[in-house]
Amino acid sequence: MNAFLLILFACALYGFLHSLLAARWLKAWVRRQWGESLYRWYRLIYNVIVSLTFLPILALLAWLPDRTLYVIPIPWSLITGFSMVADHRFYPTAGTRRTLSGIDTKRFDLLFRHRCLF
Repeated sequence: MNAFLLILFACALYGFLHSLLAARWLKAWVRRQWGESLYRWYRLIYNVIVSLTFLPILALLAWLPDRTLYVIPIPWSLITGFSMVADHRFYPTAGTRRTLSGIDTKRFDLLFRHRCLF
């Protein structure tokens, strides 16, 4: 199989699993099945599963043959690069605020206070 297609398929499969595990309906189902006391570990379990399932993609990227798929010509590469830098420089707070808004910091703070050894 073509190395590019294999990597593309692996990324698509990873994206599907990632989206499935992050779906609200699945989290609600898990909450009903596990109960509140075990559901609090869902985020940790989710992160472990997603991290471990990303390792094969990294292995594919490291072991499969490499070749250039496309090259952006000079005037367009400068515009593309500038737009990425400008987006990161001028709009980081909106994305960061939205990302962090769903985190219950009190719950994580209590969890880390009980688990830390120092």
